[in-house]
Formats: sequence, C-alpha cells, structure tokens
Amino acid sequence: MDDLLAWFRVQLDADERIILKIGESAIRAQADSELWIIDDDHSHDAIRVGAGRLLAQINADRKLLALHEGQHECPPDLRSAGWPPQPCLTVQLKAVPFADRAGYLPEWAPQ
Repeated sequence: MDDLLAWFRVQLDADERIILKIGESAIRAQADSELWIIDDDHSHDAIRVGAGRLLAQINADRKLLALHEGQHECPPDLRSAGWPPQPCLTVQLKAVPFADRAGYLPEWAPQ
C-alpha cells in the first residue's frame, strides 16, 4: 500500500476494533485507567487515557483524513514537495505515532 491516507485509515480501523472488542461495560470500567510514563529521571507521572478519549481521537483523525481526500487546499508551507506528491505535512505528522507499524513507508516521514 503506497497511499498514506489509505494506510492511515487501516491503522485507525485496527485501533478502533481493539478498543471496541473490550466491550461497552469494560470501556466504561476502564475509562479512568492510567498510563504510566517513566521519564529519564525515573520519576513516575500518570496521564488518564480512557477508551472514550481514544475513540474520540480516532474519529477526529478520520475527519482530518476526509478533509485531505481529492482536491483540497493546504497552505503552501504544509504541502510536501517532491514527486509523486505526498499528503501535506499535517497528515504526515499525524501518522508519525504509527510509523513503527507494518506498511509505513520512509517517504511518508515529515521532512
């Protein structure tokens, strides 16, 4: 798959399936679960990452991708240069957290 928009949609669909597989009651029960982040000085900080937040993020990303289908106008400084044309920097940046997944192409990395 050499289309970043299509590949990104597949990643969002996969994440959504995993979240919904938990089940509605589990989503409510886990809504306040914590994700622990250990930084370089070994301090422990928690951020709340609930299923509702993750599903909202997936929905927002889908809407962003829909805005980038077909003809659209991104500001010139957000358009990627080169040939073949790549999605604008906005989409490239949003895909970075998924770069470790199979199918991500090096040319999609933001320049």
